[in-house]
Amino acid sequence: MQQLPLLADRQGTVEILEQFWPEELQEVLSEQKAVPPLIAYAKLMTSLDSRNRETAERIKAQYLN
Repeated sequence: MQQLPLLADRQGTVEILEQFWPEELQEVLSEQKAVPPLIAYAKLMTSLDSRNRETAERIKAQYLN
C-alpha cells in the first residue's frame, strides 16, 4: 500500500500476487498513476462499446506490439 497509490476501501481488499510487468514500466506507471497497457487493453476489449474497443486497438498498436 505504501508504494502504490491505493486508497483504502472498507468493502474490499487488494491482493497483489506477483508483478508481471517490467520494473522500468512500473516507474513510468507510478509517475503517471496508470495501469499497465495490457490491463487497460483487456478491460476495454471486454466492452460492448465500439469506442472502447477502438481505444483498446490503439493501446495494442502503440504499447503491446
